[in-house]
Amino acid sequence: MAGPPIDSNSEHGRLDSWKQIAGYLDKSERTVRRWQQTEGMPVHKHLHSQRGSVWAYQHELDEWLAQRRISPEPLVEVSDQEPEIPESQPRKLSWAVIVAVMGTTFLGAGAWLFSYREPEQRLDPVPFTALPGMAYGPSFSPDGRQVVFFWGSPEASKRGLYLKELDSQKMTPLLLTPDGVQEFNYSPAWSPDGRTIAFLRRTAEKDTWLYLISSNGGPERRLIKLASFATYFANHQHVSWSRDSQWLLAGITKGNSRAIHRISLDGAAKPVTDPAGTSAFSPIISPNGRSFVYLRREGSIQVASTAVLVQGVTTDGNANGNPESIYKVQGMSSGIAWMPNGKDLVICTAQISVIGPSENRLYMLPAQAGARMTPIGLNDCSTVTVSGPDANGSATLLYGSTNNSKAKLWIARLDAMDHASEFAPSSRHDSLPAYAPSGALVAFLSNRSGRPDIWIARKDGSEPKRLTENGQARSRPEWSPDGNHLLYGSSTSTSHDVSIVPLAGGKTARIPLTNPLSQDPVWSADGSWIYYVSGTQLWRSRPDGSGGQMIQDGGRHTILGESPDGKYLYYTKPTKHFGLFRIPSLGGKEELLQEGLGFNFGSVTKLGVYFFRQEDAYLCRLPFDGGPVKQFAALSGPDKNSRLQKMAGFTVSPDDSTIIWAVEEPQQVDLEMIRNFR
Repeated sequence: MAGPPIDSNSEHGRLDSWKQIAGYLDKSERTVRRWQQTEGMPVHKHLHSQRGSVWAYQHELDEWLAQRRISPEPLVEVSDQEPEIPESQPRKLSWAVIVAVMGTTFLGAGAWLFSYREPEQRLDPVPFTALPGMAYGPSFSPDGRQVVFFWGSPEASKRGLYLKELDSQKMTPLLLTPDGVQEFNYSPAWSPDGRTIAFLRRTAEKDTWLYLISSNGGPERRLIKLASFATYFANHQHVSWSRDSQWLLAGITKGNSRAIHRISLDGAAKPVTDPAGTSAFSPIISPNGRSFVYLRREGSIQVASTAVLVQGVTTDGNANGNPESIYKVQGMSSGIAWMPNGKDLVICTAQISVIGPSENRLYMLPAQAGARMTPIGLNDCSTVTVSGPDANGSATLLYGSTNNSKAKLWIARLDAMDHASEFAPSSRHDSLPAYAPSGALVAFLSNRSGRPDIWIARKDGSEPKRLTENGQARSRPEWSPDGNHLLYGSSTSTSHDVSIVPLAGGKTARIPLTNPLSQDPVWSADGSWIYYVSGTQLWRSRPDGSGGQMIQDGGRHTILGESPDGKYLYYTKPTKHFGLFRIPSLGGKEELLQEGLGFNFGSVTKLGVYFFRQEDAYLCRLPFDGGPVKQFAALSGPDKNSRLQKMAGFTVSPDDSTIIWAVEEPQQVDLEMIRNFR
């Protein structure tokens, strides 16, 4: 129960510091800070003031305490009045689910609590690289004095593997991609004897091979194919050496499964983890060589959870006992590494949105079941590695910094797409726009306030205002047919959910769906149902969460919307690039309507479904009346196909006259270094 009121000159019982908030709740400052981070406690922050400047309202805290103990109330009837942009006002935030939802495989007792401790050390990272493009996958030499890493330079001729000393700005190319060759050499791993560097090669045929090269340069040697038509993300270390440098661990993909294999230097491979129905990746052998940590993804990439497992291993690379699951988080890991003591791990967790800003943070994690993650105090990470200990027992940490990811919104008439102007401009990541049914407002996803939230603006981009304040938005906002509510996929450290927020302001509510990993919702045409994705399945439920029905199973769906008559649901799935599909709203036979889409998003109006064609970047519309596909215009400029690949969602106005789209700017990833890391 909340403590006695605190005297304050502010209106509405305002509490003006963490100390006052803690006193009102009769808790420590550490506890209330953790509640704000992990359970959505309604604390407001001054965006342009010092870091610790916060306030809260007593009545919001009282309501939040009550909401933690009960389910969200059913939605009230909405008004038929024309929507207005609400004035800025404090929002009442939703309570967050504590018990983690499970993925496709249940582990242990079935619940993980995401808990925090305050950072134990002050960190001052310094730049290790400052290169245009992306630097990924660093690996230390055995003596800790050099690093090999992949540089994804904007200039194709400079992409490849580089060597760099810790105390020098000089970079030495180890292996570059020849001009005109479409391949990538990345994810290097330095052998403990210092002689060899293993790495992955992604070919133009979309095969992934394991290669070896001398650390002094020279010809490379192909060892074994790891996969065909499968993705090995560059921010992970995918190869790890045995302590005697005589064999390696790497993931080998067969069909829909990926297992960790022991690979000898002659290319022979045998599984070390279960090869059936799993997605295991990023094996890292411990400093003493007696075990390795690896990650296992559960669910689709858009709504994944990641389990962290430790597997014992013999000196010759055979499994020793069963794997132990030590932790699980909602979202994807973006890198993991052992500390020199062999007892702790450093992990970068990533709260993923389909397109848009994600939240990545570095944590320390003991390598034991029931461990608690400790925030290191570094955000916007991607890729991580730790050197061996120096004479004082300290190490050097390297991680990728992604804090300057940006995307812009553009607006143009359909008949004049080469005359576009910026829409609601900012210097941050703005994406996934959606016109309101009236056409007067536009919602979009943005981190311009510091975390991903739903924003709205007028149709000309003026008066942008934040609609949510919980930083949990992870998908395209979807307007209700009457324009009074917005649906969106939300994520916390423990769940992927579907949430709803009133346009007029008020409480953001989580819809109590029973399906794990529920995301990417859309409304039915009459507003009586919501459709959403759960893993590889399409579902629909009432807006209060009741009446759940699975309507299709199989594939990685991106739902676009329902036809105006409510008979069909339209969505995309990967085919040749992407395909446009439809299925009866109650379930039935799936129909492929169009192949060769440029990317997986589209826009539904009363006339049809809009999509971009891959071959020429033209905007097209498939009409609902069964007529031929109508072609509009192409993205302008010589780099139109490149721009198509960087699009981050689009929306067409209800009167079919105007389009708003988002384009991601080239991502920059720099390696940051922390000395004397313990």
